[in-house]
Amino acid sequence: EARRKLGISLDKKVAIIYSHILYDQLFFIGEDLYSSYAEWFVETVKLACKNENILWFIKIHPSNLWRGEINDPNQLKGQYEEIRLIEENIGKLPSHVKIIYPDTIYSPLTWLKITDFGVTVRGSSGIELAALGKVVITAGTGRYESIGISKNPKTISEYENFLFNLQNLE
Repeated sequence: EARRKLGISLDKKVAIIYSHILYDQLFFIGEDLYSSYAEWFVETVKLACKNENILWFIKIHPSNLWRGEINDPNQLKGQYEEIRLIEENIGKLPSHVKIIYPDTIYSPLTWLKITDFGVTVRGSSGIELAALGKVVITAGTGRYESIGISKNPKTISEYENFLFNLQNLE
């Protein structure tokens, strides 16, 4: 139903980039391919822009709502950090890359079900997606990379290759 309402045909593959709390190290355990969540986010969105074979969504982290970030002009100038990073580093997104805002009318479970491929560093979305039989690509270690539920590239080059070729993964 959600795919129909969003105009996504059943034969179109969907990847969702599950953003982290970009400045938060609360759950940081492990090694990352990139120097920060922000760098990972920007480089991953750039890669999504280059792979037109997939319909990409960028899911803004839901904590942005309860933290009140968007309403604190002293902290983030009234803008989600993910949007600021996109504007400063990428500019206008191509039509095959779309934003999912935290106040979306669709539940997190609906987005998980729409997803064919989930991209995260080590987020809990990876565990949730794997439980639904979805492909998960990580850009870091520390939570579940050793239990066989995700694809875990060891280098940035390998990570880029996964994202460029998502449409070829089963």
